[in-house]
Amino acid sequence: MNAAGTSTPPMPGSFLAAVDMADGAALVRAGAVRHFSAHTTLFHSGDPSTHVVLLLDGWVKVSAVSRNGYEALLAIRGPGDMLGASEQGGIVIDIPLSQRELAGSVGASREAVARALRILRERHVVTTKRQRIVIVRPQVLRSIGGVVHIDT
Repeated sequence: MNAAGTSTPPMPGSFLAAVDMADGAALVRAGAVRHFSAHTTLFHSGDPSTHVVLLLDGWVKVSAVSRNGYEALLAIRGPGDMLGASEQGGIVIDIPLSQRELAGSVGASREAVARALRILRERHVVTTKRQRIVIVRPQVLRSIGGVVHIDT
């Protein structure tokens, strides 16, 4: 058993692996343990939330579904990861993809992705760091309706 009371150790780099063992154990004790069946939706994008989920065992798929029904895999989370936390100042898209990889996943050129991100940065809709995007004005992206038009 580990500090969280499970037999599965937290993944390196996860939230639970980054906190002191005593603090992690106290956090787990303060929460309510829930068990979910496979294919259960834990959160919907944009839903207000008053809680987070600290994953102790198992794996969770984080995905988004476009208007045409295409499901994009955004992340895989495992033991020790926290779900449902919006970072201070925005929503983190924590996908370790380069612009070229991101472009390939949506069928665009790297240049088109770079232009779109530049325009969104200039309009203070997103901030970007190496392989990380933070949406600081999600209502603007929602109003776009999933389509970004770029004049060339």
